[in-house]
Amino acid sequence: MDNNGDGKIGIKEYLEFMKDEGYDQMINFSFFNQLDIDRNGTLDFFEVMTVYYIVRSGRPFCDCCKKFITSTYLSCVGCFEDPTGKSFYLCLDCYCRKKCSHTHNGLSRFLDNYTLLEAMKKLKSNELRSPETSSRRCETVPVTDTRNAIVPRSQHVATTLGILNSAVSIANVVAGSSLCSIL
Repeated sequence: MDNNGDGKIGIKEYLEFMKDEGYDQMINFSFFNQLDIDRNGTLDFFEVMTVYYIVRSGRPFCDCCKKFITSTYLSCVGCFEDPTGKSFYLCLDCYCRKKCSHTHNGLSRFLDNYTLLEAMKKLKSNELRSPETSSRRCETVPVTDTRNAIVPRSQHVATTLGILNSAVSIANVVAGSSLCSIL
């Protein structure tokens, strides 16, 4: 990435590299500025390591506003269940403000990342116990309004999840980073 060998990555080098590697969602000034923690206009080693982590971990970008999601997010259950492996993610802001309409056959089903992880864990546990029941799917109900949504759309949800993320961060500092908070 460092074409001129100065030990830092400028915006031009960054954008060029992301374009060449096909990381289309990361080709923007806004994301570069999010990565540039010290605000010096370049990415140093540790900031580039953040890019590496984001790429390798598959951390999502919001499919509505296109911003990098730094905290809790929602995944479309329909897309998640699709065997082609496509996905659709929403940040809390877009979900709570109903900025995006995304349905599958009239159904709008979203789970937050933690709930989705827990559901996967339970599904795996059920598969180990009883392979014949693992093929059953949850019954779905058409969503005509947000009162029967898996995660209700409200500012309270966004605020509560923001506070929860802050509490986990504080707990990690207090515990000496021995807790796992990767969501």
